[in-house]
Amino acid sequence: MINWDDLYYFVVVSRTGNLSRAARVLNVNHSTVFRRIAGLESSLGLRLFDRKSEGYELTEAGKIIMEVASQVDADISALNLRLTDQDHQLSGTLRITTTDALMANFLPPHLLSFRQKYPNVEIELISGDNFFNLAKREADVALRLCRNPPQELIGEKIATLGWALYASNSYLTEHGTPDSPEDLAKHFIVCGDESMPQITANSWLRSYTSEEAVVLRSNSTMNIFSAIKAGIGMGMLPCHLGEPEPTLKAVFPPGSALTSDLWVLTHNTLRKTAVVSAFMEHMINSASEESEKRLISGEL
Repeated sequence: MINWDDLYYFVVVSRTGNLSRAARVLNVNHSTVFRRIAGLESSLGLRLFDRKSEGYELTEAGKIIMEVASQVDADISALNLRLTDQDHQLSGTLRITTTDALMANFLPPHLLSFRQKYPNVEIELISGDNFFNLAKREADVALRLCRNPPQELIGEKIATLGWALYASNSYLTEHGTPDSPEDLAKHFIVCGDESMPQITANSWLRSYTSEEAVVLRSNSTMNIFSAIKAGIGMGMLPCHLGEPEPTLKAVFPPGSALTSDLWVLTHNTLRKTAVVSAFMEHMINSASEESEKRLISGEL
């Protein structure tokens, strides 16, 4: 008999194509995912994946099982959402997913004012740069940087975040300040890895640098911030994070090409849940204040 927990691991690995990415989604370690997949293949007597250098690829048997498993997964998610939508009380737990960088100095005041307005709501904060599955209630609401939100999510763009190329004062004293983007080839670069969201500012940086110039990669904006602050290299940061730090200097100022959109999002079926609706409305109104717009856009 197939264990649904094992089948869910199979679905996540199939969708991510990689054990490490699947482990991050499932919030377990790499070896746990490996054991689950190996156990499922052993119980079925079938090889479900071809292990290739670029990732895990479904075999023909795996494709057949994935077709059925995806439908089961969708049915369970739909059931959970229908049950959740019965809750119209403005109380209980609100699961919010956002990034470490937004939590550093942007989101906390909004959470405070929301709590003051709705004291019976407990906030559970999940930090990470990757999208969590809102349909599975891995989170109720997401605050994310994206140009085009996933089709199954609804929400509103609440701000435009300015980005700039930053370096520490100590780095600039030792290595000098580039006069133009073309000069970046002569400098040490700190940047995000392939798991980070596709942000325009990061694409801009890659267009002016080479692989040889990169001295540090990370899947976390806060890690990049710390590395730049330590003088390891220069890199892209959102202005709301870089500008308040006195040891950093914007080498090139934010421009229209170096922006990303901040969205507050939820799953379509969760939008009428009272606590979700209240939080989204609160964020839309709160982030629209003129002083906040100046902070996030980098117009300081």
